[in-house]
Amino acid sequence: DDPEARAGTLGETAREVLGEVGNILLNACLGRLGNLLRVPVSFSVPETSVETVGHLVEGLRVHQHPVELALVIATRFRLRQETVTGRLVFVLGVDSIAELVKAIELMEHDLQEQLARERERTE
Repeated sequence: DDPEARAGTLGETAREVLGEVGNILLNACLGRLGNLLRVPVSFSVPETSVETVGHLVEGLRVHQHPVELALVIATRFRLRQETVTGRLVFVLGVDSIAELVKAIELMEHDLQEQLARERERTE
């Protein structure tokens, strides 16, 4: 079973459906991430690519630089009676990674302050 051949057999309708599913999952994940970090998150309509992982990774670049890091989110959901599992991969440029880390550190700091205030109230 050749993965390249399987990827090439998907028709236009199947590719469009996969694109819509990806868009919905992306919206849910990024919306939740924004809520957790308490920051607004916006994004463009994603491009959908159906190909082998090796072929996909070979061509990935951010601002003409080879990809070094990616955020991978595992997901599982039910579609009718079937369980669908997969990974969403966010390839981030260095500046984007720095912004994400800064937002996470700020969230961590806010949570630590909140816990300290709660401890003070209970003492």
